[in-house]
Amino acid sequence: MAVATYFNAANLHRDGLLETFDPAEFPDLKNVPESYKMKAADGRVIGIPAYFQYYGIAVNTDLAKVSDFQSWNDLANPKWKGKLSVTRPIYASTYDLVIFAKINGGD
Repeated sequence: MAVATYFNAANLHRDGLLETFDPAEFPDLKNVPESYKMKAADGRVIGIPAYFQYYGIAVNTDLAKVSDFQSWNDLANPKWKGKLSVTRPIYASTYDLVIFAKINGGD
């Protein structure tokens, strides 16, 4: 058993370092929706998620309106400079912040 991110698991399997397994060996897998099961090209199961990470925008409605934030891009509005925060980087995927920046023309 190994714990890996989705992308690392896919790469490990591609490189022959992670084998598929027979779901019959794990009867409780019948309770896991098919869409959650990571599968190889031949349909065999590579793994299932151990946790999920959700993203969202939380708003203090005493200081701003929910309608001020209809898109991730709204976070870049200069009127919010110095008034936003993100979770501690060890808990967040900081590379996502880089991707958001690049999508919006950053370098």
